[in-house]
Amino acid sequence: MANETYYDEIGFETDDVGSGRVERYKGRKNVTDRIAFVTWDGNPRMRRAKVHYKEKHILCIKGVCCEQMGPPEDRVGAVIVHYRTDEKGKLLKPFGYTLKHWVFSGRKFEDIRSLNEEWPLSKHDLKVTCVEEGFQQLKYVACGGDTPSLWQQNDKLKEKILAEAEVLRQNIYLGSRMSAEEIRELLGLAASGPRDGFDPSNDGDFDEMLNDLDVDE
Repeated sequence: MANETYYDEIGFETDDVGSGRVERYKGRKNVTDRIAFVTWDGNPRMRRAKVHYKEKHILCIKGVCCEQMGPPEDRVGAVIVHYRTDEKGKLLKPFGYTLKHWVFSGRKFEDIRSLNEEWPLSKHDLKVTCVEEGFQQLKYVACGGDTPSLWQQNDKLKEKILAEAEVLRQNIYLGSRMSAEEIRELLGLAASGPRDGFDPSNDGDFDEMLNDLDVDE
């Protein structure tokens, strides 16, 4: 579905490379954050990719990766509003937020989707408490009631966030795109065959051929 990577062409005169790096959301142990999914017409427009993991996440190419590492797993990415709060999730003054990428497993997606069935997360903020930081074990509580997500309550703020988030949505990183040969090398597998145009013969094997070569002067 979303094994797509967006590229643009640049030269060495380009001076904004690296300046647009997006912070990724990560829960901190025993800290509660208040976040919200950025939605367009009621749809978070999350991205999904099938990935494997070996030192890093690798986009599935339905070949040697599956043969050697088994079935791929879903990885999902979304743009969220991370509000400025204290460690218990209480909003601080003055109001502040940061737009971030939140990338999580298919299993976490199922947990969040179950919550969404009762409290639509296109309309409600979400409080997230980190139980274990290494594997990002999180607990979720929807901010219920009739009050919509904070970022949607002010039209100017909503317009600003939607414009900023559209750019971020196009650049959610879910995994590295690798060729079959690169995956084999990562896994320590023997190459599938000699490189194109390469003959592993010893240089000495060409001596007789060169001696017999008829070169016009």
